[in-house]
Amino acid sequence: MKLNLSSNRIYELYTGTFDQLKSLKTLDLQQNQISHTELGVFKNLGNLTYLNLGDNEITELQSGVFVRLDSLEELYLHQNQISHIELGVFKNLGNLTYLNLGDNKITELQSGVFVGLDSLEELQLEDNQISYIKLGVFEVLDSLEKLWLSGNQISHRELAVFKNLRNLTHLDLNENQLRELQSGVFEGLNSLETLYLYQNQISQVELGAFKNLRNLILVRLDINKISELSPGMFAGLMLLKRLHLDNNEITELQSGVFEGLNSLEKLYLYQNQISHIELGVFKNLKNLTYLSLYKNKIIELQSGVFVGLGSLKELRLDQNQISHIELGVFVALDSLEKLYLHLNQISHIEHGVFEGLNSLEKLLPEPIRPALLLSMSSWILSESEGKHLLLPM
Repeated sequence: MKLNLSSNRIYELYTGTFDQLKSLKTLDLQQNQISHTELGVFKNLGNLTYLNLGDNEITELQSGVFVRLDSLEELYLHQNQISHIELGVFKNLGNLTYLNLGDNKITELQSGVFVGLDSLEELQLEDNQISYIKLGVFEVLDSLEKLWLSGNQISHRELAVFKNLRNLTHLDLNENQLRELQSGVFEGLNSLETLYLYQNQISQVELGAFKNLRNLILVRLDINKISELSPGMFAGLMLLKRLHLDNNEITELQSGVFEGLNSLEKLYLYQNQISHIELGVFKNLKNLTYLSLYKNKIIELQSGVFVGLGSLKELRLDQNQISHIELGVFVALDSLEKLYLHLNQISHIEHGVFEGLNSLEKLLPEPIRPALLLSMSSWILSESEGKHLLLPM
């Protein structure tokens, strides 16, 4: 049995309103003007599995409001005005698997606030005003798999605040005010697969910050203030496939910084301040297929700089300050299909500089000068027979 009362003008829910609907399984009350619910209003809905109170004007959650909702699996409380959650409000919701508290006015989470949510798998807390997370807040959420905390004001967390979330696979902390990642900050998240940290103010990442995250597949650290990548910083991330470091303040790539990332397929480094790339920095990235280095301050490319990238299919070097490309720069890129070199300072390309690019399908040096085209003509004729090369004028 379902009851849809959404998009009406309901202001208040009184005790006894739903007492006769004992077989009700779905109750939708979203997009009303509900500001108050009397305690026990849902107490006779023992078969209810879905309750949507989203997009209303609820300001607090009192203990007892969800009493006897033993079968409830999904609870939506997003887009309200909730600023206070009493301890014990969720204590009877042992079968709840999904809880949405996003887009409210929650400023802090008390230790013990989620007691009773033994089966909770997904918790949405994004777009609130949370500035601090205390130890013990999440310790009872043994079954939690996905946690959204984006769009808050979190600048500090107790170390190991997530340590009991051993089943967590997704953690979203983007659009907060984090300034550093300390060693051990993600301790205990052994099942984590995706970690979102973009659009914070992170300037420092300590060695050991990603320690024991051996199942991590995706890390987003873009749109931060990171200026230095230390060798060994990503050690242990053996399954990582995508790493976003774009839109930071990185000035150089040191040898050893990507050590151990043997499964990495896509690496995003665009829009930084990179002017120097050490030889050997990519030597262990044997599975990398995409590398973006555009919008940096690279002036020259040394011979051997891309050694180890035998699987690379797309390389973006456009919008740098490259004026010279040494012979042998691309020699190891047997699988490269797309190469972007446009909007640089290249005026001359030596014969043989593209030697070894047997799989190349697209070359973009735009805008291309007549002198540059002339210097490339011998390579185009001798090396590109049977290939599709795009040389825009």
